[in-house]
Amino acid sequence: MTDGDFDDTPLLAYPPISQVLRGLHAVMPLLNYPQYEGALVSNGIIYVNSAAHIDRSFFVDVIRMPEGAVGDFLEHAATLTHRVQKGKGKMNTIITKKEEENY
Repeated sequence: MTDGDFDDTPLLAYPPISQVLRGLHAVMPLLNYPQYEGALVSNGIIYVNSAAHIDRSFFVDVIRMPEGAVGDFLEHAATLTHRVQKGKGKMNTIITKKEEENY
């Protein structure tokens, strides 16, 4: 593929992982989800979409998130990812070169 093949493909702008952590902390403060942000970011999980491709055991073994907290974390990250992909999230798409030319 050449660079020209990607001109029509919009890039999706996913929310940062901190948005997942803050959202969960607002409804489950005892789990203190924001404490995991440093470990997540240092392991390359910076945006919500990257969490979906990682095995649950990684969050327990490496991030040190309790097993009982992992499910809600992954579910919320998947929900935010899905919203962006469907165009329902606050952050949607970045304008492509071709769209930019039409303005």
